[in-house]
Amino acid sequence: DNKYTRDGAEAQQHFQSILATDLQLLSNYLHSVDVEEFEGRHPPCTSASAEQVVLSFNSQQKFLHDILYNPEVTFDAKLSVLLHNDSNAELADTYVRSMIYEMYKTKYSGYHCNERVLWALFKKAIPALEMADQRPRVHGKQVRLVTFPQLEVARSAFKEAFNLQDYHF
Repeated sequence: DNKYTRDGAEAQQHFQSILATDLQLLSNYLHSVDVEEFEGRHPPCTSASAEQVVLSFNSQQKFLHDILYNPEVTFDAKLSVLLHNDSNAELADTYVRSMIYEMYKTKYSGYHCNERVLWALFKKAIPALEMADQRPRVHGKQVRLVTFPQLEVARSAFKEAFNLQDYHF
């Protein structure tokens, strides 16, 4: 468990109690467990195992998780770009990719990846994510855009990509 990975009295006490276990009792218990139906290559997904997966995420995965967990806070900086043209009056869920990447770099300043790696992970985790081909001008600069699907669609795809069926946002 991650709470015992740090040094301290609580961790030391925890591991001392494990070391004090009678080996014969442990052996008797392990020999009494029925493992005939156990499939070690496909362990069951539980809420506890899902929580451990989330705690083990790298910075890119954590950032995407944070976006899906609480998008109102993540996008508080109002990254939304409103495009006005004849074919599409408003794209409310469209964002400037570089601005999202800058948010990621700011949040994970010591452990960030390059922009291409970040967007590859986003696309793999949320296949419905759309990278726009057009590069409109925003404040005089050409920018690349990304369109996120509906929140529940994105969350469902994320959970499937990381095998988190019992996880709740």
